[in-house]
Amino acid sequence: MKILVNVLSARRGGSRVFASHLIPALAAHDTTIDYTIVLPERPEEYFNNDLPSNVKYICPSFSNYITRFMYEHFRIPFLYKAGEYDAYFQADDTVPPLIYLFCSRTIAIFHESITLLLPRTTGDSVLKMAYWKLLKWLAIRNVNMPVAMSFCEKGELARGSSRLFKKLQVVYHGIDSGKFHPNPVNDAGHLSIVLPDSFIVSVSTRNPHKNYFRIVQAYGLLLKQDKIKEHLVLIGSPVLEREEVRIRQFVRDAKIENFVHIYNNIDNSELPAIYRRANAYVYGSLFDSFGFTPLEAMACGIPCAISQFSALPEICGDAAEYFDPLSIQSMADAIQVVLNNNDRRSFLISTGLLHARKFTWEKSAAEYHYLLTSPQLPEWSL
Repeated sequence: MKILVNVLSARRGGSRVFASHLIPALAAHDTTIDYTIVLPERPEEYFNNDLPSNVKYICPSFSNYITRFMYEHFRIPFLYKAGEYDAYFQADDTVPPLIYLFCSRTIAIFHESITLLLPRTTGDSVLKMAYWKLLKWLAIRNVNMPVAMSFCEKGELARGSSRLFKKLQVVYHGIDSGKFHPNPVNDAGHLSIVLPDSFIVSVSTRNPHKNYFRIVQAYGLLLKQDKIKEHLVLIGSPVLEREEVRIRQFVRDAKIENFVHIYNNIDNSELPAIYRRANAYVYGSLFDSFGFTPLEAMACGIPCAISQFSALPEICGDAAEYFDPLSIQSMADAIQVVLNNNDRRSFLISTGLLHARKFTWEKSAAEYHYLLTSPQLPEWSL
């Protein structure tokens, strides 16, 4: 069996973590399947380890957006046809529409349904968002197996359509247990950022829906009431300039600059050491289809205060202290619990370690292998 895998759009964030971990696990799961991967960069820069022998790669270079557009929408479909592949695997949901003419078995992964539901929260232009929304709309209706990362996202994508609900599959992501664990064996090394001695941490892109503004408000409230001694560390890439201004302006106005530390992109290899040095993890997202970072923090033995919205309770189970992300007071109360309630803190740490072990890339690979090779496509019943 031969499968063409397109990961050109999986260049950063959750989609990159997904593709760079799933593909090696999928190829190792069944070495009789040959994979050809279309990559956005050289494999040594994209994958943590060497690829199995049944994986080949194509790494095109683009001089501008037009050549990239032409390659993705025209070259890839004809690559599929010329190579006589048996299945097409899109590592996100931006499937080139021509592929539907050539391929009878297609899989697309929906990483963020928010771009369909609330497109302006991502910070892109109106034209670009219209383009992405069209591709996603076509993908969910035309691929054989659209895959959601959670049952919450499945319901959001189906939006009352019984046909889409039956077709949508759910496959949970994994986390890298070799990297995210509570044993600080390599934590003595140099970090690119300077961390305070005692801190709570949150890791995500600073999109408005990630709710960082309310996190700093809740933290400011706790400081004002003299209920917290830990600093606040926020790590992630900025998205909207007005959101950055809003967050940093509040920090200045509240006079908490010495306690709030905001860092942009750092190397993902540093995250385990940062998690393990933290006293707690806080995640206030208003919308999440999965949520890698809470599971990563749990796997490192850190108690988590998590938003009760969207897919997060489904993914985090009973291993988190939940709060209403629209309520500053609710968030502040949850942070206090995970820091100061020793019994609850111990429970969250032990439960989180066990819960995070349920999410492995090997398990995800086995489920994707089934979707790719099953003679009959699975269908959910209502």
